[in-house]
Amino acid sequence: MAVAYAEQRVQFNRPIGSFQAIKHKCADMAIAIDAAQATVMYASLCATEDNEEFPRVAVMARAQTAECLNLCAAQNIQIHGGIGFTWEADPHLYLRPAKAVEPLFGDHAHHTELLAELVGI
Repeated sequence: MAVAYAEQRVQFNRPIGSFQAIKHKCADMAIAIDAAQATVMYASLCATEDNEEFPRVAVMARAQTAECLNLCAAQNIQIHGGIGFTWEADPHLYLRPAKAVEPLFGDHAHHTELLAELVGI
């Protein structure tokens, strides 16, 4: 959604996606998504194989996905230029659930602390 908007929104006679700051935000989101997907896939593999690493990897996956969800939802709002806080655009549909699930499932910091306890740090 953010990339599509950055390609269509024009400012100073050029798409905002051509600005370096917007490119960095989109790249950060892509890296976060790739990292979350890889971690979740590895956790799934460990779960199916009854791997002894599964408890640690599961916590890592939860931490990674919590961070990814909040980063992408917030960056999407930023790329939309704050328009995501209005009912005329859809970015708020992602930010609100991202913030709502934190008390239920824990945020990145919570899962990082759990991982530190499991590893013995």
